[in-house]
Amino acid sequence: MPITAEFAAIEAVRSHYIVPLSVGMSEGIDADLAFARQQMNEAGFPKFMVELQNQLDAFAAMKR
Repeated sequence: MPITAEFAAIEAVRSHYIVPLSVGMSEGIDADLAFARQQMNEAGFPKFMVELQNQLDAFAAMKR
């Protein structure tokens, strides 16, 4: 998988920032959410999404 490093970094951000937000462990949801989004972008989320779309497109093309 060409995005293994990004996947690992995204998972770290998810467990460290996203999970606490999703269970209400935040004093300032707007600021924490903005910070979590920034961290996801820095972890390579945009590259991850491009690769995911490429794989989905390749799968769909095989099914035609």
